[in-house]
Amino acid sequence: KSYTCEFTVNGKVITETAVANILSIAPIGATTDTGSAATVTCIITNSPAVPTNVFWKDSSGDTVVLSNGFSKSENSFNGGTQEAKLVLGTSTIHSDTYYVCVFVVEGTAYEATVSVDHIPIYNIATRPRSASVTLAIAVGINIMIVLGQH
Repeated sequence: KSYTCEFTVNGKVITETAVANILSIAPIGATTDTGSAATVTCIITNSPAVPTNVFWKDSSGDTVVLSNGFSKSENSFNGGTQEAKLVLGTSTIHSDTYYVCVFVVEGTAYEATVSVDHIPIYNIATRPRSASVTLAIAVGINIMIVLGQH
C-alpha cells in the first residue's frame, strides 16, 4: 500500500511517497482440561515473502523444543498467507499459559501471543455411604452428583 506525505516548507509543497507492506498475525488460542491435548494456531496474512523460519516460544521466552509432547506444523505459503500450529500434548498443560508464534520474514521476526486456558478437572472425593455413593467433581466450581441405590 502506498502512503503519501505532504509538507509545506516556506510556501513550497514537498511530497514523498512510501510503500508499506502491512502484515498481520491472527492468534487462535485454546481451552483445554487436565490430561487433554490442545492446538494453538497463528495465521500470518499480507506477508510480502515466504517466512524463512517459523517457531514457537513458551511463556518464559524459551524456544519450544519439539519433543516431550510438543509438535508443530505449517501449511504452504499462499498469496501472502501461512498458518502455523503448535500441538500441546496431554502432559504439557498444567495451568493457564501462553505461547508466542514467531514468523521470520525478510530477516525480521514478527510475533503474536496465543493463550491457552486450562480448566482443572479433578476428583475431590469418592467414598461409599451405606447403600449410596457420593462422587464430587470440580470443574472450576464444585458440583455434587449423588448416585442413589437401585
